[in-house]
Amino acid sequence: MKDVYDVIVIGGGVNGLCAAGYMAKCGLDVAVFESRNEVGGIGKTGDSL
Repeated sequence: MKDVYDVIVIGGGVNGLCAAGYMAKCGLDVAVFESRNEVGGIGKTGDSL
């Protein structure tokens, strides 16, 4: 893992991954941090608040 990124996204849910993808397409160096073992959030788990 690198020490410096342009953007750090906290949360690998649907919105976090979309935001990270758009920023990466713009040429930014992006890191996504997720507390669970898998990304996807509610789209993956089906959990709701």
